[in-house]
Amino acid sequence: MKQTYVWPGLDSDVKQFVASHDFCQKNKTSSAKPTGLLQPLTVPEFRWQSVSVDFITQLPETAAGHAAIVVFMDRLSGNTVVVGGVS
Repeated sequence: MKQTYVWPGLDSDVKQFVASHDFCQKNKTSSAKPTGLLQPLTVPEFRWQSVSVDFITQLPETAAGHAAIVVFMDRLSGNTVVVGGVS
């Protein structure tokens, strides 16, 4: 549009227009690269060979002073260990 027409202040007018309309704010295009195909995780051979860890924070503080939980989960057997923690 800049090459065909002369519009002084076009950049600022476009920025103001986009900033003031809800539709433009809610429907932004993603700047992230498209994701690739999902790759399956390998199946572990032994228990506790592959462990997932989750941290759950900002919980109400307990009498022991814990305000977080750490969850360790064995991917093969599904066994879990839950530990209280301080955040």
